[in-house]
Amino acid sequence: MKHETAAFINNHRCDDVARLALQIDGRADSDLILRQIEGWQRLRYKVPSWASADELLYPKRLSIEQASGEVAARYKEQIAKRLLPSGSTMADLTGGFGVDFSFMARRFDSAVYVERDEELCMLARHNFSLLGLSANIVNSDGVEYLKNMQPVDLIFIDPARRDNVGRKTVGISDCEPDITAMLPLLREKSKYTLVKLSPMLDWHEATRSINAIKRCVTEIHVVASDGECKEL
Repeated sequence: MKHETAAFINNHRCDDVARLALQIDGRADSDLILRQIEGWQRLRYKVPSWASADELLYPKRLSIEQASGEVAARYKEQIAKRLLPSGSTMADLTGGFGVDFSFMARRFDSAVYVERDEELCMLARHNFSLLGLSANIVNSDGVEYLKNMQPVDLIFIDPARRDNVGRKTVGISDCEPDITAMLPLLREKSKYTLVKLSPMLDWHEATRSINAIKRCVTEIHVVASDGECKEL
């Protein structure tokens, strides 16, 4: 990013994004400016420790919306700490913006971030380095990577909760990737699998669906912040 662009973003990051879009229409770097400012405005409350890094690069809006907040990400970090000793290994098969990965990965000697979107991988390389995080970043489909990966101590997966036309899904088998179809491989490739699911999901039915294949659900966590259920 050019110095002039970075300076403009820093000087205008509290501006109204819609008004600013009209003011800078025609600038060659307008898309980058608006994405960075809108991203920072959304992340400063959601993941404040990330937003405090001035050179952080932001993805498209949907990736920020789908990312965990800092409270939920730190909670997963504590789960990982409780389940596994230091010196363990992990793989995140649906890396996304990388918020969950960044907090959990610090607990492991080796951590692999897997993401099929090339742009998100590029952002992860930059942002993880900026945040002082060492990670192996793999641009690949998580299901395909799972088939050939070496076993790890923990696998984290956050299935997409929208169908092909953007509608939200509530059934675990309707999410993408389908955890129930992956279950035999997940059990083969990890000691523990930690799955993030929508708060709209019927967790009773999800548990029955998984246990009908192989009885393996050991814990269910309902994660809330500021009085609102954020995820399962």
